[in-house]
Amino acid sequence: MPRTANDSDVLCVEDDPDIARILQLMIEATPGRRALVARDGASALKLLDRGDVGLALVDLGLPDLDGVDLVREIHRRAPQTRIVVITAYHERRGEAIAAGASAFLGKPFDPEQIVALVERHERNGMDH
Repeated sequence: MPRTANDSDVLCVEDDPDIARILQLMIEATPGRRALVARDGASALKLLDRGDVGLALVDLGLPDLDGVDLVREIHRRAPQTRIVVITAYHERRGEAIAAGASAFLGKPFDPEQIVALVERHERNGMDH
């Protein structure tokens, strides 16, 4: 199915290549849906500035930038983008939500949770 003007990309910011690949596969399992994968904060911001990102999945443990700072910057640059933090740092949940994240998903996660998150976003957005 071709992409339409209403389609938006899902930005996946994850430094672990295996997890990044799982995220990409789960997102792109639906025809017309596209994942933009970044392994660090700088790459994520470049992709954000170039694309139509409706949803960002952000790991907090990045090599070049604190994930909460990245959440804050995504929220500043693209306030319409919903941000879901995916991390093993469960104690940082409140900090991530305060920075602009819409939701928090702890690692390890079931890949089907990613599909459910994206589908929920596409249906009606996520509550802050």
